[in-house]
Amino acid sequence: MDNRDGTAMAKRHAFRAKWHDYNDGLYFVTICTQCNRHYFGRVVDGEMQLSVIGAIVEEAIRGIERVCRDARLANYVVKPNHVHMIIDIEDGVNGDSCSRGCLKPRRHEPQNTRPHHFNTRLSVIVSQMKGHVTRQVRARGIEFGWQSRYHEHIIRNQQGFENISRYIDANPSTWESDCHFRPE
Repeated sequence: MDNRDGTAMAKRHAFRAKWHDYNDGLYFVTICTQCNRHYFGRVVDGEMQLSVIGAIVEEAIRGIERVCRDARLANYVVKPNHVHMIIDIEDGVNGDSCSRGCLKPRRHEPQNTRPHHFNTRLSVIVSQMKGHVTRQVRARGIEFGWQSRYHEHIIRNQQGFENISRYIDANPSTWESDCHFRPE
């Protein structure tokens, strides 16, 4: 993917809002499986039936608040090939227990370096959840892969929050009309 001089990364289209730092706020996040494969289970009569991987995903999503004390999970749904979550991040709450690890600038690096999306709170939270699922699934010897990126939408007001929550709640019953629907 990347050229030796790193130009391929520089040419990637940036989908993130330049005016927002993604360290605080309310977000609607969608994460898909690699090639939209149905790893997480199936929808039967409008109800999601989780596979072994789907159960691991649900456990990881529910664990976000425990691991990242500055994050609140407002709503979520696991579908056969993707998940939707509403994540509320409160800047500086409870000492920021969800470490950024090596993604923080090192002490010898200039502190005024421009932040990148890969080390924002939202990105770290999503990456940790995806990594946890991948490790758990691979430890069981099961084939699995995530799509390399994820989609997020900044929720700006109560009406947006309520619309997205209704969409998440109705999602299993509308599976066959979902933009991520792929026949098994």
